[in-house]
Amino acid sequence: MQNSIFISLLILVFNSLSAQDLKVIEATKQNWAGGVCCSYGTNYTFSFESADTLQTISIDTLWIGKQYYVENQTRRFSFSKAIQNDKMIYHITVADSYNSRGIETYNEFEEIPVINPLKYKGQACIVYHVLNRRKIFEIENIIEYAAIAYP
Repeated sequence: MQNSIFISLLILVFNSLSAQDLKVIEATKQNWAGGVCCSYGTNYTFSFESADTLQTISIDTLWIGKQYYVENQTRRFSFSKAIQNDKMIYHITVADSYNSRGIETYNEFEEIPVINPLKYKGQACIVYHVLNRRKIFEIENIIEYAAIAYP
């Protein structure tokens, strides 16, 4: 009896870990220029959902092309989550900002470690953890909005 309960629990845990945890709601990018003289950049927004509101995920790294963003290692990366319509909704916002010399204005004084690029097929990729397991979630397409020119 104990063996069958244990095996049933193992099957349940394995099935919950092997299922896709995330679904993209929206993935966008918008270039901008202006504001402070000769400044420009790109804002990215990613929203995704999980049907499981009990198992929250933790974000490890966000890859966009060959550029990566790490939570808590850069001020230009924000991550939030909320329960909405019985689903856990996650939001990631990334803001790249450059001055007239092409230097990242959010990153001038930060030391971010260099890591080898992750190979993936989509336009972006999220490396995350759920139940202490590392998972990779590829985002096939990022919708590009028209650029904004600030005065």
